[in-house]
Amino acid sequence: MRRRWWFLVAVVAALGCLIGGYLYLSRPKPGPAYETGGKPELSRMDKEKLLKMVLSGRKEGTLIVERKGDGWTLNTPDPVAIDAARLDDLIYDFTALLAERVIDESPTDLGQYGLSPPKAVAEGTSSDGTVKTLSLGDRTPAGNTYYLQVKGDPKVYTVWMNVGEHFHWTAADLRDKTIAPAINAEEITSLVMRQRNGTVVEIKEKTTAEAGDLRLGFGKYLMTRPWKSPRGVKSDTQDAVIRGPSGIAIADFVDDKPGDLSRYGLDRPWGEVRVSDKANTIGFLFGGDMTPEKVYFMIRGRPGLYSVEKSLLAFMDQKPLDMVERFAFIVSIDDVDRIDFTAGGKTHVMTMSRAAKKAETEGQEDEIVTTFTLDGKVVEDSSFRKLYQSLIGVQIAGEAPKASAAAPEIIERFILNKGSEREVRVAFAPYDRDFYTVTLNGKTEFVAERGMLAPVLQKLDILLNGGTIEN
Repeated sequence: MRRRWWFLVAVVAALGCLIGGYLYLSRPKPGPAYETGGKPELSRMDKEKLLKMVLSGRKEGTLIVERKGDGWTLNTPDPVAIDAARLDDLIYDFTALLAERVIDESPTDLGQYGLSPPKAVAEGTSSDGTVKTLSLGDRTPAGNTYYLQVKGDPKVYTVWMNVGEHFHWTAADLRDKTIAPAINAEEITSLVMRQRNGTVVEIKEKTTAEAGDLRLGFGKYLMTRPWKSPRGVKSDTQDAVIRGPSGIAIADFVDDKPGDLSRYGLDRPWGEVRVSDKANTIGFLFGGDMTPEKVYFMIRGRPGLYSVEKSLLAFMDQKPLDMVERFAFIVSIDDVDRIDFTAGGKTHVMTMSRAAKKAETEGQEDEIVTTFTLDGKVVEDSSFRKLYQSLIGVQIAGEAPKASAAAPEIIERFILNKGSEREVRVAFAPYDRDFYTVTLNGKTEFVAERGMLAPVLQKLDILLNGGTIEN
């Protein structure tokens, strides 16, 4: 009985060794260590002689990339532009591909690598008749490489993950996503956009004359819609809006010839943009959601349907009032000859009289000396300028839903010495207990907080009583 027991133990041990030996021999084997620069070469061709690349045996279908004359074509129903950088990446896989390592010298089971059958077959043909065929397997457990086998070579290699991704590319992955004509963000001359709420915003580059007019703001651009009176676009926000359309990029090619645009929300686009630079104009139409992160869009005048990341359209949500200078009316004191200021039923007259003072030294310019008066009395320079700063410092707080039915409580009448408008009337009428409506030369579009006028009245009272303004 004892001898029989030992015999069974020996049989089980021998069987375990056999099973262990089989698993050891059939496991994926690590390749030999290679020195830097000593990676196995899998393909080597003259790039200029490569004529054709075919990706087949894939769930994505067959893709054929073929040289025609000086360019390359895809097997798409209609000719499409190809992304030169991505094309070079694919060409590299056939003309200068190196493995990361040999994973199995003599594989007995290609199925464990996803190579029986392969997940994709890549075939490159050269003008000299050379054909290089590469079979792609699964992604390795490490996740950053794929298994690959070269026709005529029994070894299984690993290649970097981008090679595996290239062999699963579709025509859409190789298409050029450049939007033409390209708009030069540094030379944009105009921008018109219809926002989601229907508001139409129009912005244009200032003329030379407008650029020198402080009344139109400090920046490069002027907003001419949605309001009746143009307003200067703020310098610190203009880039986000003006450059916005230049950042629109194709995320996906959806359909080159879409039929029913209502499927994509483009029968009635929710938004539209038209932007021009010194040489070109391009328009965009925006439709429904493709995904929570993307929306459909088209380029005006073209049949193609695309998607764009919603994050690139943030400029479309900017409120017009947040883009512009908020001054109710601002003008340089040097451009004003007189201000009639009416408040509390009384009108006070402020004047600026200028005279040239001859330069004492030859070659220097004459000095312009300005005398300020209030109701006929000369006012000290610094105090008058502080009052003036309060006058032009009044800012709008929002749009006026309607004009005020009440008579103005405060009226400012500016007499100017330059510009197309030589007289500007700014009137402040009660809207509610917190706001005045602001009427600029008969146009009521905004409201200002009543408190914005308090510093003006306080400083005026100081000067009327013969005092000086300290701050």
